[in-house]
Amino acid sequence: MNYLPPSEGETLKSGSQLRLEVHAGPLAGKGFPILSDSLTFGRAPDNDVVLEDAQVSRYHAVLQRQGTEIIIQDLESTNGVLVNGERISDQHVLQPTETIAIGTSVFSVTGFPAPSTVSMSAQGPEAEWSTYQSSPSLIPQTTQGSSNWLLWGGLLLLILLIVTITGISIFLFRSNQNAPTETALPNVVISSPVT
Repeated sequence: MNYLPPSEGETLKSGSQLRLEVHAGPLAGKGFPILSDSLTFGRAPDNDVVLEDAQVSRYHAVLQRQGTEIIIQDLESTNGVLVNGERISDQHVLQPTETIAIGTSVFSVTGFPAPSTVSMSAQGPEAEWSTYQSSPSLIPQTTQGSSNWLLWGGLLLLILLIVTITGISIFLFRSNQNAPTETALPNVVISSPVT
C-alpha cells in the first residue's frame, strides 16, 4: 500500500506514518506500513493482506484512507468485519483506539489523528453533538467451555461429599447394631437368713 500525503490543508501528525498492526491471528506480532489509499483483506492471493483462515472470505474487506479519515468496509463477506467486537454493516470511520477483527485476526491502524466528531445541524444555531465511546478492549473473556468445566467440577465435588456422608452414616449405624449387648443377669437379694 502506498501512502499519499493529505490534500487541501489536511494534515497528519508530522513524521507519522500509517501502520497496520496485527494483534492476533496467523500474522500476530507483525506490523506493516500503509503506503497507498486502500488495502484489501481476504483469502484470495491478489489481496494486499492475504489471510489463510477458513472464516475469511476470498475478498473480505477494504481499508481506505479518505483525507484524514481511515475507513474500513465489509465487502459483503460471509462472517463480517468486527470493529471493537461489533459487526459493521457497510463502512465504518475508524478511531485511533479501535480494533478490527477479520476471521481470527485482529488489527489496529496507528499513525492517524481522530476524525472530527462534532457536526453542526443546518437548521440553526443548535449544535448536534456526536461523541465517541470506546468499546471494551480485547480482554480475554471466560469462555462457555471454561464455565461448564467449573460447573461440572463443582457438581462432582458435591456428589462425592454426599456419597461420603452416606457411607459414614451407614457404617456407624451397622456397627452399633452388630455390637454385642450385655445380657442382663437377675439380681437376687436375700432378705432373710436361711436356716
